[in-house]
Amino acid sequence: IGLPLIASLPRIWIRKRALISYITLSKPDIVVFIDSKAFSTRVSKELQNMRHSTALVQYVAPSIWAWKSYSTESVQNYSKLYDRILL
Repeated sequence: IGLPLIASLPRIWIRKRALISYITLSKPDIVVFIDSKAFSTRVSKELQNMRHSTALVQYVAPSIWAWKSYSTESVQNYSKLYDRILL
């Protein structure tokens, strides 16, 4: 991990908290996560209590197919976090 990444972690954490707060307060019908699997997974885990009122959808870019055999297992593992996964 490079120094620039470590230096930006507090800013990323603050943005994640702000996004979760915004989604929680605005109570949208649907939240669509696009790209950034690591960030999206962390946010969706924190939004699990909203799943009864807000659909969580993950759009997976074609790069998922580059994961080869790992892709099927990975998608199954983190698909429990989302109502729909769009490929």
